[in-house]
Amino acid sequence: MLFCSVRVCTFATVCNTLQPKLSPLAQAELNAAEGIMEELTDARNTFVHWFLEPVEPGKWGLVDYSATIRRPMDISTGTTAMP
Repeated sequence: MLFCSVRVCTFATVCNTLQPKLSPLAQAELNAAEGIMEELTDARNTFVHWFLEPVEPGKWGLVDYSATIRRPMDISTGTTAMP
């Protein structure tokens, strides 16, 4: 779980380096999103391990997963999808 926290911090550093002139509102939203991601990846959250990586339907025998879950989302996908 430490990896995810480091990944979020690294992501934030890259964002701030690449886009140093964000509007105050955009910066506030990015800071809020970073805070949420840090809380989600906190080791004290016992439920979070289910959502860290994408589901592997074949591994779990979930034959109808793609039909049921149209837009799967996990924390690692969420952190890479942030601007």
